[in-house]
Amino acid sequence: MLKKKFTLLKTDSQVYLRLFLSLIICIIIAVMISSSVLYIKFRDIASNQVYNFNLSSLAQTNKQVSMMTEIAKTVSYQIFSDVYLSKLLYYSSPDIYDIRPAMDQLGNYRISLPFIDSVYIYNAASETFFVSTNNQNVRITGNLSGSHNKSSFIDKDIINIIDNIDNYKPFTPISRNFSYSISDSNSYSFYTFLCYDPLSLNTANNGIVVVNISEKWIRDVMTADSKNSFSDTFIVDSSGKLVSNSNTEKMGTYISNLEYSEELYSNPKTSGYIIDEVSGIKSFIIYTEPDAFGWRYIKVTPYDLVFKDIDNLKKNLIIVCIIVFAFSLLLALMVSKILSKPIDRKLSDLYILESENRTKNKLLKQEFLSNLLLRRTSQNLQIIQNLIKEYEINLNPEYYIIMFLIRIDNFEEFTHKYSIDDINLYKFGIGNIVTELCSPYFSCEVVDMGEDRVIMLFNSESDEINISEEELKLLFDSINDSMQKFMNSTVSITFSPVGSIENAGLLYNQVLEASYHRLFYGPRCIINSRDIMLYKDREYTYPMSKEKQLTESIMGFNSDSAKKIYLEIINETTEYPFTVINFVISHLALAITNTINIVCKNNSLQYQPGFNVSMLNLTNIESLEDINTKFFSLFDELKLLLEEKRNTKHDNLIQTINNIITSSYASMDLCLNGIADKLAMNPSYLGRVYRQKTLKALPDYITEVRINKAKELLQNTQYSIAEISEKIGFANSSYFYKTFKKYNGVTPNDFRKNLNIHH
Repeated sequence: MLKKKFTLLKTDSQVYLRLFLSLIICIIIAVMISSSVLYIKFRDIASNQVYNFNLSSLAQTNKQVSMMTEIAKTVSYQIFSDVYLSKLLYYSSPDIYDIRPAMDQLGNYRISLPFIDSVYIYNAASETFFVSTNNQNVRITGNLSGSHNKSSFIDKDIINIIDNIDNYKPFTPISRNFSYSISDSNSYSFYTFLCYDPLSLNTANNGIVVVNISEKWIRDVMTADSKNSFSDTFIVDSSGKLVSNSNTEKMGTYISNLEYSEELYSNPKTSGYIIDEVSGIKSFIIYTEPDAFGWRYIKVTPYDLVFKDIDNLKKNLIIVCIIVFAFSLLLALMVSKILSKPIDRKLSDLYILESENRTKNKLLKQEFLSNLLLRRTSQNLQIIQNLIKEYEINLNPEYYIIMFLIRIDNFEEFTHKYSIDDINLYKFGIGNIVTELCSPYFSCEVVDMGEDRVIMLFNSESDEINISEEELKLLFDSINDSMQKFMNSTVSITFSPVGSIENAGLLYNQVLEASYHRLFYGPRCIINSRDIMLYKDREYTYPMSKEKQLTESIMGFNSDSAKKIYLEIINETTEYPFTVINFVISHLALAITNTINIVCKNNSLQYQPGFNVSMLNLTNIESLEDINTKFFSLFDELKLLLEEKRNTKHDNLIQTINNIITSSYASMDLCLNGIADKLAMNPSYLGRVYRQKTLKALPDYITEVRINKAKELLQNTQYSIAEISEKIGFANSSYFYKTFKKYNGVTPNDFRKNLNIHH
């Protein structure tokens, strides 16, 4: 009863909330749409106004540049045609009386126009430049003649142009940068105009007039109407190279790598504007159509400066929206309260009835499908059809069915981390993901089969799967990718052949048995149960000879060989039924257990394996690697235990040998063979074990003990050298002398003298 009341209260709240939210959303949408339309309209108007104004300004700049170009053409042609200057152009050796008036005339041409920076006349016959310039800080010439030999002329760029003059048209501006001298740190930008006779280019009478116009003059024209220092106006050619300086880049820089260049050059013949980021700042970029030289005039203005007023309007609109929203909130609160009461009574009853019916129907449907797969219900087609219709199951019983058995990878870890309710919810998520991804191909039903298993039932109109094997693999991969992304886990999928609905139980047993082969394929595997069922016809013969080799390797403490033989036996079962795999593992487990018991008994070992090999349940093991790891660790643990026992035995042997040497060093018969006889052991084996454990040869250790004893006697007694030699087991004194000196670097007599001197 309490639950029912709680449900009704919950329904009341939901009806009221829905009405309230509906009214609020309608008001918000209306205000947002109207304000957004106004804002967008104002912004478009402002954009067009700014665009038209700046485009007109850029067009005016274009006219002034064109006028300057025409004037430069006229001046260069006048210089080229002036008879006073013809001697500078063509004479191979004009005298000083010809040069002076000609240079004055050249200066007059230069100073007649303020934007002309310098004028060169190049005499090809004498390879001489005659120069007039208005740059007073750094002059090109250091003498009054104004003439320079081609080889020493500082303007190397113009020399390169003249050497390749075929690539340059007369009266066409060439943009370039130039420093007047090496000591001048400034770089000046020019537009260079060439005037020459194309017919005499390759003759000795070829003369060229070079007029350099300062880029600063054009720059001043372009920025004259700029109202702020943040805007940038510049010119680019058809290749994307700057032919004027900008605020950030020098003339000659290519802008093709800038953010907006791609869109700019996608409209190569029209003017327009772009809104894009420039140097990390959102900007309004206006560009003209190309002029006669292919130049385009571009103006970049920060977006915030252009749309400052529009942004203020936007803020005002937001304030108005907030006020309207607050008012509408109160209005909606009152209206929804009034409307919700009569509606909610009916809805609450319908909600309870619908919820109870849905829950009951879902449980009945799951129970029926589960019993159908487990063959606990009638397999009669007519009965199945009636129940499918009654429970509204999304399957057509007249069609064939396909079955996907989905098993959760690392399920044991799941059971430790999550409760049963969480795992059921997780399986529900699996069903949703698979249904969503398979919906283009099949209609689907999900059945929870307990533990780590979920069955997906699909309809197929034909007795073959209606998608290709490659598409099926892509579908399974996408299922696992979605599982990894949204649920942070993976699944293994086994799919059945096409079958009829009344044979669903047989298909389920088939895919369940085939799914056990995940043991070989590992997590996220895809298994075709039809392929696995072909293994049933194969006869298996258990390799008794290899089992014998395995037990011999274990008894011989050779774990590497045991692992290798074990793997050979296991890998031979990959293409046999699961019953064969289960039999082989059980048989091996029993044989290995018996072998371990024998080894432990023979070597007096107390060993208890970390797991019970005879109680392995393969149906719950997901990877063969898990079983292999258990067996391999068993082999390694047994080997380590035996090695420890063997090492303890050797340590005791070394201690016994050392005790014999310490007590019998005075005996001249003390040697390797004598000790081996005393211990009833092979001399070679005894010497090898001693060297392995102590890193010393046994005879060397005997000599070392004797020499140390000799040093004690030399220090503490008055025995003669011959007596000491005899007492420590040396047969003659001379051999004792040699051996003592070899170990100590001095003879026994010197050793004793040194001790006396020290005392």
